[in-house]
Amino acid sequence: MLGQDFSLIGMLMPTDEAFYLTPALERLKTETEDKACASLLKLLWYTVTAESDGAIAAVAKDATRSAAVRKAAGDLVAQSLLLSTKVKGDKRAKAVAAVGVSVDATIPELKAARRKRMQGNISDESLGDLDQFTLLIRSRAR
Repeated sequence: MLGQDFSLIGMLMPTDEAFYLTPALERLKTETEDKACASLLKLLWYTVTAESDGAIAAVAKDATRSAAVRKAAGDLVAQSLLLSTKVKGDKRAKAVAAVGVSVDATIPELKAARRKRMQGNISDESLGDLDQFTLLIRSRAR
């Protein structure tokens, strides 16, 4: 059973982020319900764009947001920093092997492979691959 966050992610990840990125960023600006904000933040985190990461960082510092939403955003900021600096060498090689892409795959290639992988059935394995692809993308993004 998927929560609201991964239901949203599961529906949108198989599509090009150009389709949903701007609407998600706009909705985050006006959304007040904590669970919906957390779902939007997680969706934006998976897009791995400068714009989405900037929006997440801004929410983490926004005193008008609830403590729960600021914490969710802050946790994602910290996770981004950790992944961008810690996924090197053997960790990167294991992630590449797990999803079957080239160690030299570019961010657009990784995002295309992730979209294709997410077009199948949603399962524990596909969600694990989503995380592996995102880890690889984030390790390249910084």
